[in-house]
Amino acid sequence: MQTFSTFYTGPIAVSFSETVNAIATASGFTQSAVGSAIYTIAPLTALWSDPLPSGQAGVPYGPYTLTASGGTPPYVFDLEPGFTLPAGLTLVNGVISGTPTTAVTLLAESFGVTDSSP
Repeated sequence: MQTFSTFYTGPIAVSFSETVNAIATASGFTQSAVGSAIYTIAPLTALWSDPLPSGQAGVPYGPYTLTASGGTPPYVFDLEPGFTLPAGLTLVNGVISGTPTTAVTLLAESFGVTDSSP
């Protein structure tokens, strides 16, 4: 276990699972522990298969629900830039459904997820 001390005055950004031991001190005093807490921060992780289930033209697709874990819910699912859904499909609140007008092949990298952390 690595232990080190760093003085922070604002938010701490992490991109991996991390345990942070936070100690509050009174202003102007270096050895005045006011409170202590340990926080375990879990990164946002997308949880869908690659490729997603395929579909046929004219046959109802789904619903297929995109899921995520970690981060700060609620999550927002969207198409990544440059990707579009086949005509007839929609993505609403993480659910892909509809009746496509062409065959469906969807890759995991077509979709993204963000959480509600600032």
